[in-house]
Amino acid sequence: MRKQLKEIITDNKKYVFDGVTFGLYKITDENEYKIYKEGEDIQPYKTIDKSYRSKIVFNFSNNCNLKCKYCYADGGTYSTKHKRIMSRDVFDELISHLQDDGVKRIDIISFFGGEPLLNYDLIKYALPLLQQIFKVGTYEIITNGWFLSIDKLLLFQKYNVRLVISCDGPEIITDDLRGSGTFQRAIQAYKSAKNLGYNNISMSATYTKKHEEMGYTYDDVVNYFENNGIKASISRVLSNNKDMIPERALSFEDIKKDIDRSIIKIINKDKSGNINPFLYRVLLSIVYGARSFNFCDDLNSGWQVSYDYDGKAYNCFHFWGDENYSLYPNEETAEKLIKANDKNSIEICKNCWAKYFCKVCTAAVLQGTYDLFKEKGKCIDQDIYEYVIRCIIRITEQGQIDELFQIFKDDFVEYKVSA
Repeated sequence: MRKQLKEIITDNKKYVFDGVTFGLYKITDENEYKIYKEGEDIQPYKTIDKSYRSKIVFNFSNNCNLKCKYCYADGGTYSTKHKRIMSRDVFDELISHLQDDGVKRIDIISFFGGEPLLNYDLIKYALPLLQQIFKVGTYEIITNGWFLSIDKLLLFQKYNVRLVISCDGPEIITDDLRGSGTFQRAIQAYKSAKNLGYNNISMSATYTKKHEEMGYTYDDVVNYFENNGIKASISRVLSNNKDMIPERALSFEDIKKDIDRSIIKIINKDKSGNINPFLYRVLLSIVYGARSFNFCDDLNSGWQVSYDYDGKAYNCFHFWGDENYSLYPNEETAEKLIKANDKNSIEICKNCWAKYFCKVCTAAVLQGTYDLFKEKGKCIDQDIYEYVIRCIIRITEQGQIDELFQIFKDDFVEYKVSA
């Protein structure tokens, strides 16, 4: 019996979505459907290719020139509290290690921190070396923009580096959260890049309780960037600090409106602002067959590794400096990590039709900054994914689904996708 089917009735028409194959079917013959339903799910799996890594993250700078109020990384120093940068010797050793492991292809290489541009000399050294040794899909740098000069932008443009500049909305809230003058620096860096014709660039905002206190809703921040023609993603803060966590959570109606708005943006090829993450995941799955096998696939070291400034390997950058969560932790910690990341260990998730869409920051769950099931015993994300499928059915009925898929594939996929 197939267990991961979702039946949806709309306008007196019955559809079924297969959460294993990502097929959407209009039911016109109940007997045929009954036979299909009584079949067996063949669960997919992802084989480990030793020559391939989905993502490599380098902590080029365990330091930052800012001290943002909500920073989960303790001002860029993570658990170590040390203000250090990665040396060239350490970087060379890591590259040699990857070569010795037989790695030839890497989808995403991320230069991270702290503020990675505090170690710009190493970035300038690394880019041509990585390009020479590996087949790289995307380079990315997440930066506060403070040190983004024209010469740096020209180098990043040469290697088509995806730049993400942190900015939390209007000047008053950005400067309150990140420090005086940070807004102008971020905006000027963004404008300088756009003036050079640099299009592989966006901004990233963190929505906090401070936004609420200053009268800015989540939608206000979304609209601020869109009205200024800035492509931006907005995420709610992950923090143990209650003074940073917004009191009002996004409602189901808020999320539905965001999904509707995102669909219109795709159809209109409007690249300002961000696409709703639930919609984005479903489209990735249907268009590419991409699946999330665990809550966070990055925690599988066969696909992704995060290297701290001193060269130590971790499953995730959130764990940098915490020896308990190094790539080779003690047995108790390893078991805890595997269990927390395993969808099959939770009854509500094991046979969920939306299982292969679902993504959760397992590190945030383990660190206590995210509650997997806010409503105990119920996954509210299932309702959101159902709404996305209903939208896809509606667009299918309107005859625009192929157009939606093609535009999404051509214009809105941030990274090269591997199924």
